Amino acid sequence: YEPDFNAWAANGGLDLSAKPCDYMTGIAKNTASTFSLSVLVTIEMFNALNAISEDGSLLQVPPWVNPWLLLAMVISFGLHFVIMYVPVLATVFSI
Repeated sequence: YEPDFNAWAANGGLDLSAKPCDYMTGIAKNTASTFSLSVLVTIEMFNALNAISEDGSLLQVPPWVNPWLLLAMVISFGLHFVIMYVPVLATVFSI
């Protein structure tokens, strides 16, 4: 199977017919890095919520039993948004 880059570009995709490996440079790389970091941060926050109780799940133990964890999650998401939207920090973190 060989992908048809011309058909893909004609339907609004990135034109990779000349240099297919260019997808992982420039804006496409930044988009993939940003998405990966965002998914990782979100999964880790849900993992922290999952660690509230040793015996019960989130369906049994509500998350507000540990307000400090909720505050830490809000701060973590806030810092993540700062990293994403402040150009200097986005450059430092390569996203």
